[in-house]
Amino acid sequence: MPSVGRIKQLSVLGGSVVAALLLSVGTSSASAADVWLWACQGPDGGAVATSKFETFVSNGGQAGDTCGSARLSLANATPGTPSSAEIRVGARGVVVKQVRVLRTTHGFGDAPQSGNAEQYRLTFNDEEIEQASLQAGGGDLTQAVDYVVKKPAAGSLNFSLACTSASGCAAPTTQPSVDVQAVGLLVSDTAPPSGNVGVNAPVQDEMRFSPFVRDDGVGIDRVVVTVDERPTVPADRSAARTYDQPFGSCADLTPNTSRVDRPLDGDRCLGAIVQPIPSTPQKDNRPFVATSDLGTPTGKTYYRTVTIYDAAGNGKVILGTQNGDGTVTGEPFDIWHPPLGSSTATLSIGSSALFLPEPSQPGSNRPGGSRAPRGTRAVPRG
Repeated sequence: MPSVGRIKQLSVLGGSVVAALLLSVGTSSASAADVWLWACQGPDGGAVATSKFETFVSNGGQAGDTCGSARLSLANATPGTPSSAEIRVGARGVVVKQVRVLRTTHGFGDAPQSGNAEQYRLTFNDEEIEQASLQAGGGDLTQAVDYVVKKPAAGSLNFSLACTSASGCAAPTTQPSVDVQAVGLLVSDTAPPSGNVGVNAPVQDEMRFSPFVRDDGVGIDRVVVTVDERPTVPADRSAARTYDQPFGSCADLTPNTSRVDRPLDGDRCLGAIVQPIPSTPQKDNRPFVATSDLGTPTGKTYYRTVTIYDAAGNGKVILGTQNGDGTVTGEPFDIWHPPLGSSTATLSIGSSALFLPEPSQPGSNRPGGSRAPRGTRAVPRG
C-alpha cells in the first residue's frame, strides 16, 4: 500500500481540489508573520504564474519544469540505476511550516510487482511526506495532501520517481508517472526587506520618490510615505500627508480577506528586486505625493519618511530615522512655490537641477543616474 506520513489527505478529486484547500486554510493556523505561497494554482483554484521549478534527471528520467508540464517519468521500460527524475520546489529565506500538494500518480494501481523497485517519494528536506512503490501496489495517489512539517525550516519540497535497485528494475505492467498540479507552502518570515530610495529636492507640487528594494523572504508588499511639518509625528497622530500603496507585482491572491496568499514565484515575490517603471522623456513614472497645497512662496521646511513592508508585515525605514519608541524622524526638505514671473521661479530641465540619483541595487555598488528625468520640474541650484 502507498504509505503516508503524518499527513491529512483531503477527499476531493480532480482539478477543483485546490478550491477545497482554500476552505481548509483557516486564519487560526497562521500567525501574524505567516504567509501562504502558491505555485501553479492559487487557493481558489485559479491559475498562478510560477517561475520554473528545479529539475534533476539521470539515465532516462524525465521531469517537466513548468506548470502544466510538471510530470515525472522514467523513459526506459526497464530503467537502470541510477535512473531518476526529480522536481524541487524551493523556499529560501523563509521557514516552511505546512505543505499542501495536489499531485496524481499513474501506474501504481496494478497488483504488487515484487521484482520492480520503481518508487515515488514526496519529501521536505529529510522528512518523508508520502511514498508509493510498484512492489507494494495498492492504488494511485489522487487526493490532496495536507502535511504539518515536523521540523520547520527553509528548504525544498522534492517530488521524485526512481528505480531504487542496483540491478535495475523489471519492465512494469504500466509505466509509472507523477503529475504535479499545485503546491502551497505556509511559511514564516520575520526578516525585514532592504533597499534605498531616491527623492527630489527641493519640492514644489509633487514629492517624487523612487524606491529600489527587495525582500529575501516572501516578497515586497507596499510602500508608505509620510510628509509633515513635525520632525517626528507622535504614534497617536496622523501625518499631514500619507501615501500607502502596493508596490511591485507580488500581488495578494485573496485580497479583502484575512488570509495572506502570494505567488511562489521568484520573478515577482521571493527575492525579487522591485523598482518603479522606468521613466521616459515623455512621462515621469515615479510615484509621488501631492504637495501643491503645502509650503510657501519663499519655502517651508517639512519632514518626509519612506518605509517599505513585505507581505508578512515586516517593515524597514529607508528614508528617515527609526526611533526606539516606534516613531520615525523624517528627513528635512523644503516645499516652495515661487511666484510666476519672479527670478526665482525660473525652472530648468537638465543636469543642473538638484535631484538625488536613482537608488542603487540593495547590497551592491551599482551607480545610479544623477540627472532629473526630462519633463521633471526642477529648481536650479543657486
